[in-house]
This record gives sequence, structure tokens and C-alpha cells, in this order.
Amino acid sequence: MCKLSSRCIAPITGDKKCVLHLNLMKRIIIVALLWLLGSNSYAQQEDTVKVLVLSPYKVVVDKACEAAYNELDRKIQANRPQLYAAMKHERDDNPEDFNAQPWYVKQMYESQLALLNKLTLANQLSFLFSDFLNYRMGKPLKIKPRLVIVTSATSAGNTAAYKKIAASNDFIVNIPAMRIYKTAQGATMAKATTQLYNCHTNTIVLEKETEGNTVAQPYDIVRCNDGGIDCAMLNAIYPNFFECLNIIGKSAGKSIDR
Repeated sequence: MCKLSSRCIAPITGDKKCVLHLNLMKRIIIVALLWLLGSNSYAQQEDTVKVLVLSPYKVVVDKACEAAYNELDRKIQANRPQLYAAMKHERDDNPEDFNAQPWYVKQMYESQLALLNKLTLANQLSFLFSDFLNYRMGKPLKIKPRLVIVTSATSAGNTAAYKKIAASNDFIVNIPAMRIYKTAQGATMAKATTQLYNCHTNTIVLEKETEGNTVAQPYDIVRCNDGGIDCAMLNAIYPNFFECLNIIGKSAGKSIDR
């Protein structure tokens, strides 16, 4: 079995490669849960920064990429029961520790668990996005407490739609559009739009379209399968992880340098 960093995050494909996706995701889940359970020292603070991460609204897959996309999506969905059971098992084996956690820790856990039960190739990006924000809002930004909720819900990406679901959140992260395609040279690419909505001002404070290829990058927290569509999708949105983090951080009086 490969030795993997406890901060590594990779998609689930079921491929028997060095990046053992199913085992890796189980490990990610355990690490994510331990990270959440380590946040209970801030239970008395009430000024919680709340971020809602939506699932991608529309993913258009060109015909040339359909077979590879559908096969990867099928593998991810086939592994859902095992992933769900792995995360639930970690909670159920430590009921006293879990029950002692503050409300926002439990909510983050429950949202991730619920998404795992509906995991797809597309909304897996939202899982990674929420994990990144939760981790980086804690370290190095030290935003405590924080509530990063991920959901299978989607939105077309306009202020009217966001306003209806803003509730008590401070920000909403969304990927309203993504396209998977091949270039004239035969390279697989992904193009995505990332939006960050400020619930207090009813404005989209970030809207950025970026592209990604299938080459795995040495990201510090997330990982993907080199040469795969999942890598193109992750590379298309990863630069915006930091863009969103900086805006959220500045709202709390903090900032980060890449």
C-alpha cells in the first residue's frame, strides 16, 4: 500500500494504481473528522464565519470525453456505500468524543456525511473545496469557530437565487458552469466558472473562469489522478480556492499568501 500524506485528498475511481483512491478517501475522511473533532476548544465563541459550498450546477461533457467521464463517475458512485460507511464508522466508534463537540463541528460532519451518500464526479469537487476551506480557515488564518457546510444542492448562479438560500450564511461558494472538452490537439481540458457570493451585501464578489489540464499538480492539500478527467476538473477550480479563501479571510480581518 502506498504511504500517503494525511493531508492528501484524491478522487475515488476504484483504479488499482499507486494512488489507491478508495483507501485514500477513507483516510481523508478520518483526517477530516479528526480535524473537526479537534476544534472543540472554541465552543464558547459565537462569532462563527459561515460558508455554504454548493454542488456544481451544470457540467457539460463534450462527446469526445463522455465515455471517460461516465466511467469515472460510475466508479465513484459504486464506491459511495463504502465511503459513507467509513466516515460513519469513525463517528460511531467515538460517540462520547463526537457528542462532546460544539454544534458547528457536528454540522460540518453531518454535511460531509450526507454528501458522501450522494457523491458524484462533479460534486466531489465541492467536497474537496469545503475541506480545503475548513482546513485553511483554521490554518493559517486561525478563523475560529468556522462553519463550512457542503451540500448537494445547486444554484444557477445569480444574486436572486443566492438570496433565497443565503439564510444565516456569510458566503456561498458555487461552480455554476463547467465544461469538459478536448482541444484540437487531443488534450482533455476542463473550463469552470467559480463564484463567491456575499450574503450580507447580496453581491457576487468573485466570478472567475479558469481552465485546467490533466497534469497532476503538487497541491499541498488536494491530489488527483495524473492524466485523468478528474485532474482537469480539479485544476480548473483550484486557483479559485485561494481567491475565495482570501476574500473570506479578509472579511474576518485575516489574509493568506499563496
